[in-house]
Amino acid sequence: MEHLKRSGYLLLWESERRYWEAVEKQKFLASRGIHAQLVNRDDIAVMEPDLGESVSHGLLFHDAYQVSEPFLLCQHLFAVFSERGGKFVNRRVTRLGESNEKAEILSDAGKLLFDYAVVAAGAWSRELLQSTGIDVPLEAERGYHLTLSTEDVQLNRPIGSVERKCVLSPLSSGIRIVGITELGGLSLEPVKHRFNALWHHMKGCCPDSQENGVPAKSGWDTDRRCQTHCLLLTAIPCTLGYSWHSETSTLALRRQQ
Repeated sequence: MEHLKRSGYLLLWESERRYWEAVEKQKFLASRGIHAQLVNRDDIAVMEPDLGESVSHGLLFHDAYQVSEPFLLCQHLFAVFSERGGKFVNRRVTRLGESNEKAEILSDAGKLLFDYAVVAAGAWSRELLQSTGIDVPLEAERGYHLTLSTEDVQLNRPIGSVERKCVLSPLSSGIRIVGITELGGLSLEPVKHRFNALWHHMKGCCPDSQENGVPAKSGWDTDRRCQTHCLLLTAIPCTLGYSWHSETSTLALRRQQ
């Protein structure tokens, strides 16, 4: 597939004192049939010369794949949908119902009837389904990322930072850094300092990164669905609520105002 490529994935540690973590993780993965190569600072400098000198060691996953550009993949899927007879109607759907054994869609253009209806509205699916009497345990999970120009920094594969809880991915549109998500409903405004935190870690991973204005550095946030019963039960206090930490990301819980 033209949008999927075998890029490999590099998981990095900056602290030499945490070398044992990489060794233990390599053993754990091997016990489950996943191959990861232990690499040192010199190996990493050859593979990724634009990374900072603070890197100590890492695990290289040779068999990892990545999507070269998510937006282009979405465009491709939409083109295939259209080629196979699909029709796109741009309307704001406000309610779902049933009429004479048909699925009834109420929109800003009136009623639409179909034999079947698939609700795939992401974080807004719960609100739509509630109009049918169905309450699905979904919550909006907002993700933050920055996409930066590749003029100053070049990466050859996605890179995860264990200490910084973020992932950097080389895409057709630039270098994208992600690592912060939050639960806070659909109405809260994005938190600006989360973008600043991502930029701080981008500079920490790639010191030659330059903030060259909007065309080179763009922030983006989105709401996506999250099954609420899948959350971890341990948390630490933060300024806006609580936060959970995984190996390469942070999930924050925000209070509704």
